[in-house]
Amino acid sequence: VMVYNDVFGEETVVSNRPDIGALDSNRVVAQVLLENDKSFAGQKIPIKILVKNTGIPAGNISVKIRTGLEVEGDEEKTIGSLEEGQTEMVSFLAMAAQPGNYELGCSFTYEGRQFECQSTNILLEPQAFTPELIGAALLTIAGLAVFGYFYYYKKDEQG
Repeated sequence: VMVYNDVFGEETVVSNRPDIGALDSNRVVAQVLLENDKSFAGQKIPIKILVKNTGIPAGNISVKIRTGLEVEGDEEKTIGSLEEGQTEMVSFLAMAAQPGNYELGCSFTYEGRQFECQSTNILLEPQAFTPELIGAALLTIAGLAVFGYFYYYKKDEQG
């Protein structure tokens, strides 16, 4: 070990001993899974989060979904316990009114520490036929039918 003052007057320690640090204690990992990475705005999207324990048993794992979408139901769910090597699937249902590219992620908490999970993206395209467009088309057809009926009915009475 060598200790000296550098040009700035700060004490510097140089050592050839290896750095010893604690291993990361994150034994639980989570990943967001989608059935399809493309969908349409206005449709419900099933989102699954796969939670796996890679170490010793862990309990009371709280999983919270992070999206720019409207989540149906609770945004946070709890897993009672996971044994070593055990995997649990947590499901959510979400929907977006506007088309766009959304990042779907989550965070999970256990033993008083919070971790982030692997996220994914989903592309929401505009709907080809929205309910409003279909309703407007039906009303237009009905209006044209009524107009045609009265136009030809008046023509037959006069002539």
